[in-house]
Amino acid sequence: MRSRIGVMRGAAAAGCALALTLAGCSNGGDGGGGADGNADSAQAAPETVTSTVTTTAGEGTDGDASVRSPSPTPGGNDGGNGNGDAGNRGGGQGRGGAECGVDESAPIITDSIAGVEPPSAGDRWELTETNYDPCGELTYALFHQMPQGNSQFATKILMFHDGEYLGVDASSAPQQGWIIGEGDGWFEVEYKDWEALMESGEPNAASPKYTTTITFTWSDEKNRVVLDGELPNQNLY
Repeated sequence: MRSRIGVMRGAAAAGCALALTLAGCSNGGDGGGGADGNADSAQAAPETVTSTVTTTAGEGTDGDASVRSPSPTPGGNDGGNGNGDAGNRGGGQGRGGAECGVDESAPIITDSIAGVEPPSAGDRWELTETNYDPCGELTYALFHQMPQGNSQFATKILMFHDGEYLGVDASSAPQQGWIIGEGDGWFEVEYKDWEALMESGEPNAASPKYTTTITFTWSDEKNRVVLDGELPNQNLY
């Protein structure tokens, strides 16, 4: 079960011009649990636009999930004597002898985000949600751009395998995403698709129906994270 730290939910508001990158919009607004800003109850719910293309991260692309393969753990990837194995969460130990289980204050989270470029001058990344587990096959830490003032703020999702930092969900194109599902070795993210909104010609108020859902999964065969879906907003970078 993931731990939530001050997760923000709310209706999206019109904000910075869409021609600007999200990372440059330091005055963001309240985020939502995926599709924020539901239409008035007197109106029909808007149709959600989603992407279903299957792709993979790594193999010479930065991404879009900007991840790397982890270094070997003592005892190998099968965990050896309870080390580094997602299946040994029941009282076992992870990398460096850390106790298995969700640890929202693990130093590796703050150490890792310190190496990620700030969203814009004077802004910072703030942890809002994590299920980090030193024994987890694939866990995450979701950060929001702070401060915020409208709906166009950036997010970063850091990924970990068996307690080792892998990288972020997207290193180039600006993204705004929320965790909408998770399990052993995977998690699902709903992203705002600003490009699709721009192409539609609709106003900012219509943004809640333009989203893309991506599933991130750890692959033992490929020894890296693979994506089911295609990250949006690639032309906004």
